[in-house]
Amino acid sequence: MAARTKPLSQPKLEEMRKRIQATLLLKKLEDHVLNGSEMKTSQIRAAEALLRKVVPDLSSVQVSGEGGGAVQHAVRVTFG
Repeated sequence: MAARTKPLSQPKLEEMRKRIQATLLLKKLEDHVLNGSEMKTSQIRAAEALLRKVVPDLSSVQVSGEGGGAVQHAVRVTFG
């Protein structure tokens, strides 16, 4: 890998640190679930809380049109 010519910005470094920590937490939880490694309840809850701060929540999103009605879609197809 080529050497960096300019240093990373502080926000970029913080983001990278958060991602690395999230990866480590996920590996630890995965090892607990799949391989039966021991974790205390407090450790599991702490890992969950930290992951909620770093990893986006994939909750469902509902889209509605005016007044809560259906969304109107229009598609134009041209041949020729």
